[in-house]
Amino acid sequence: MAASSAEESLLPDILTASSYTILTAAVLCIIFYDLYCRGSDQLNGKKVQRNRLSSSASNFFDVVGDLDGSSLLELNTTYISDNLELKTDDHWLEDGSIFNDSQSETSNIPPSLRPVVVMFSWLMAQPRHVNKYVDIYTSRGYDVLVIKPKPIHLMWPANARLLAREVLDYLCTDTRPIVIHAFSVSAHVYAEMLQIMNEEPTIYKPIKDRVLGQVFDSCALSEDGLDGIYDAATANSFTSFFLKRLIETYFWFTRKYTLDTILKINQLLTKNPVKSPALVVFSKDDPIGTAKDNEALVAHWRDTLGKDVHVTCWKSSSHVAHLQKHHDEYVQAIQSFLSSVKNKNK
Repeated sequence: MAASSAEESLLPDILTASSYTILTAAVLCIIFYDLYCRGSDQLNGKKVQRNRLSSSASNFFDVVGDLDGSSLLELNTTYISDNLELKTDDHWLEDGSIFNDSQSETSNIPPSLRPVVVMFSWLMAQPRHVNKYVDIYTSRGYDVLVIKPKPIHLMWPANARLLAREVLDYLCTDTRPIVIHAFSVSAHVYAEMLQIMNEEPTIYKPIKDRVLGQVFDSCALSEDGLDGIYDAATANSFTSFFLKRLIETYFWFTRKYTLDTILKINQLLTKNPVKSPALVVFSKDDPIGTAKDNEALVAHWRDTLGKDVHVTCWKSSSHVAHLQKHHDEYVQAIQSFLSSVKNKNK
């Protein structure tokens, strides 16, 4: 009788565990299917209606809000791989009269010598959002190499290293000046590039020497910033709550190979072996690219490395959405930085 009672008492636990397993599996299938569909649509250039489900999963990686819908001149895009796109806008270069004094020096530069911006977009960024930033540079005579990190590059850092090497190998194919522009957690891919350049100086040191300037926008540099991503996931829907729990559990089990590796590689951004000037852009209330981390980074660069650092900080602005809320100030900050870099390298 006692044995029978014990078996009965275990039955609810077994049913609960089974239900939880089924529910977890179902949520995982929904999440990964949603991410797959959005990733596939982006790679194929499709515009899809953002329903509740797609919004919840994508907002975990694409925290930025909608930018204004004003049209841009169509960019010339060369698809180098699934991860790399080269964007140019020769329309701006056909008529030197549209350039003001700060732009005219680039208007007659042939494409083979035109500076290239290496732009590490935020995770799962939509092309229409990224193109707003690309336009800032292409309208001033720069080409833009857009790096498109995917969740797998953050979830398994070895993949970020492969992507970093792909970028380096592409940059080895020419000798043009380089400007770095890194967003959010995608700065980790740039950190991986720095690591590879340090390990293989014979091959990649010339690339380091070509970097004229570096822009860091809303960069997540510590574990606090990653926690901010988790918290952002819970603000939207029921699915996001499970996504947060899933990601937290994944990093807990794989921490040695994932989170610890990410944080270790990100320390290279603090040491920053590239000596060129930097512009750091952030806001006081960003929970991901935190003001605490970015201010500490700026202080270290100035006090310890003696680096030329420019800072633009707003009291309030959403993560990776400073261009949307503070458009004119953002564009002016980029323009002033480019002018200072250009004058310094004359």
